[in-house]
Amino acid sequence: MPTRLPSISSVSAMCSFALATRTIGWLALLGLTLLPLGAGAAVPIEQFDVQQPRAFGYKIGDKFERSIALRLRHPYQLEPLSLPLAGRLNDWLSLEVPTLAQHSRAGYTQYDIRLTYQVVNIDPTVGDIPVPQHELRYGDGRESFNTLVAATRIRLAVVSDWSRNDLRPAQTPVLLNHAFARSAVFAGLLLTALSGMVILNSGLPWFKGRGPFVQISRQLKQFRRREWNDDSYTAALKSIHQAFNQTAGKIVFAETLDDFFDKHSTYNQLQQPIRDYYARSQQYFFSASEDASAPRYSLAELIALAHACRTIERAVT
Repeated sequence: MPTRLPSISSVSAMCSFALATRTIGWLALLGLTLLPLGAGAAVPIEQFDVQQPRAFGYKIGDKFERSIALRLRHPYQLEPLSLPLAGRLNDWLSLEVPTLAQHSRAGYTQYDIRLTYQVVNIDPTVGDIPVPQHELRYGDGRESFNTLVAATRIRLAVVSDWSRNDLRPAQTPVLLNHAFARSAVFAGLLLTALSGMVILNSGLPWFKGRGPFVQISRQLKQFRRREWNDDSYTAALKSIHQAFNQTAGKIVFAETLDDFFDKHSTYNQLQQPIRDYYARSQQYFFSASEDASAPRYSLAELIALAHACRTIERAVT
């Protein structure tokens, strides 16, 4: 029986169907390829560059820097309180007060952060030391997010050649005579007694143990169990004012903050957040008319301010 060949119209229809199927497949593949690009457009961070320090050749006393360039889309903003606090970081390094410069442009804000470290200790048995990571927070007023400045390491260079054997040899300590030993014991007992009298007369200051911001930080955490309404917001603001008043030993007003910073210079690294707090608090309590659009702190922001002050408070007490 002869085989029947397909007609020209059937072949043409089959070719058209195959071409259409291939075209749809290419379009689908192109859509899947461009999908991440469209999703990436909504990412808050446009730029995040960290210039790490030179990795070797540091001696005790040397300083080095990390430079961070962060660009955030509007309405996202960096939270200044998330910058690391100045002070001793570990056995090897200390950190100076971070510097922050920002510039707003159409659609984004550029932040330039500089962290300056100093080598404060070395050990001949330790070749390199860690430079710790830091978390920076940013948000849009409703949510907060973290971005990480990754840790790194640097190599130390010793001041002298520790492999040499020309150091003074160990010597057996000279025994003290009994008369001197008895005098030392009596002097130690007398010093202990005098110290005890001072402690008792001063009311055992470290058993009071909790500075104003330590107590306020704990009180603010209790607001998490309450509804965050006008009454809660008012009470939280007043509690932080009370902590500043107790720290200064008198009532601190926005107009007297210069005097507060002069007498409590350790709080200068939080000078701008504290001034902002007093300005917004003054607007809330003393504004002639209630403006519903006036910015308010979230509970998380007030807790962060209290924690930053608590860290300074613990460092100086």
